[in-house]
Amino acid sequence: MSLCNDWLAEAPFEGLVDIDPKTGEIVHTLALTKDFPIDAFQRKANEAIVNGKHSFDQAAYAAVSILDGTSPKKGWNFPWSESETGLQAILKKRKCPSKLEQAFMGFGFYLVGMQAGSPKKLARIVAQMANQKHSIGFSVCSKMGTIVFENISVVGQAGFLPTSDGYLTNGGIEIVRSAPGSEVSFDLKSGYLAPAFEKGSLLENVYAIEAIQVFLESALLVTDTLEAVVAK
Repeated sequence: MSLCNDWLAEAPFEGLVDIDPKTGEIVHTLALTKDFPIDAFQRKANEAIVNGKHSFDQAAYAAVSILDGTSPKKGWNFPWSESETGLQAILKKRKCPSKLEQAFMGFGFYLVGMQAGSPKKLARIVAQMANQKHSIGFSVCSKMGTIVFENISVVGQAGFLPTSDGYLTNGGIEIVRSAPGSEVSFDLKSGYLAPAFEKGSLLENVYAIEAIQVFLESALLVTDTLEAVVAK
C-alpha cells in the first residue's frame, strides 16, 4: 500500500540506548521519529478484507445459482471449514451441485492439517477474522528476521541478545539487550517496520499487507475457478 511505502520512504526511526530500571540491562531500541498512520491504514485494511470476504461469498452464490437455475436458499456463502471432513459435511448438508463439489474441495482453505504460515491457512484465518463483529486491529511491528546487524562488537558478559516480540511499545521496538556493565556496538544494516495484526489476534506477528494480499489473491482464484467450472 502506498500509505506504508510513503511512510517507510522517510526512514521514520532511529536507534536509542537506555537502561532497564528493573534489571539494569542495556536496551537498544528502534524508536519512531514519525507516527505510523495506523487509523488510516486500519480503515483501508478492514475495507479490503471485508470486500475480499464478499468476493468469496458472491462467487459461491453465483455459481450455485447458475447451476441450480434458481437463487439458492439463505446460507449459500462460501463454505469455509476447519477441515476437509468438515467441508464434506457442509457441502452434503447444502446439497451442493456435484459439478461444484470437487472445486470447493480442491481449494483446501483449512485450519486443521495445514502447515503454519501456508497461504491457504493464512487465507482461512483472515476469513475467520473477517467474521468478527469488530474491526480487525493492527499495530506497527518488526520481525527480528527483518532486522540485520553488522560490525557487532561485544565487551563483557552475555553481550548481544536479540530480543522482543517485535511490537511497538511506548514509541519504540526493543531489538537488543546486553548485561549490565557490558559494552555493545553494532551497525543496523536494515530494519523493516510495517503494520502487523495486533497482539493476541489469530495472526499475531504476521505482517498485515502480506496476509491481505494472500487473501485477495485467494478470492480471485476462487472467482476464476468457479467461473470456469460453471462455463464447462
